[in-house]
Amino acid sequence: MLRNLYTVDYFLSSNLAICREKDCVGRIVLILIEWSMHGVPWLLISTILCLFRKFLFYKNSQYYNFPYILLLGIIVDLIIVGIIKIIFRRRRPKYNEESDQYYDAPIADKYSFPSGHTSRASMLTVLYFIAFRPVNLGFSMFMMMFPIFLGISRVMMGRHYVSDIIGGFILGIIEANIVVNIGDRWIELLKEISQEVGMNVF
Repeated sequence: MLRNLYTVDYFLSSNLAICREKDCVGRIVLILIEWSMHGVPWLLISTILCLFRKFLFYKNSQYYNFPYILLLGIIVDLIIVGIIKIIFRRRRPKYNEESDQYYDAPIADKYSFPSGHTSRASMLTVLYFIAFRPVNLGFSMFMMMFPIFLGISRVMMGRHYVSDIIGGFILGIIEANIVVNIGDRWIELLKEISQEVGMNVF
């Protein structure tokens, strides 16, 4: 049964990897999509938003604490994805072009399952809908479709198998629920730490 699933997974993945070659037309677009969900930029963005939150959000705004929730989400995602990758140690597809795969974690990102980019996109989408309760239908549709487009792009580039993407989707939804449930305690912890070190960031 598992062997059959693996065979189907490999067959679908290898046939969908239509832009695996470095000189593929349009690969630069896929690389830009890849970078849009890279962990390092999101870690920097969320940290900067936390540091400058007072200047970006009204104190009584319902979004005032969102930068801290965002930072927690990124940290949770990076840790969980890293641990799972090291546990499963599934190698990336042999046809993956590594020469344009930049700034990855030296150990965890050698492995394929689950897709961290997809889990991050999925998690951020869920957090977006929970925090902002959007009314703009067009942007809401974009947010819902983006993780799907990103996941497909990962397979098209040869970075991942289809099952890595499915695992990333599921993991991202789980991560978002974890973040929502521990968010208040996380903010209280940060308040205590900021008071201890004398930084008035709240």
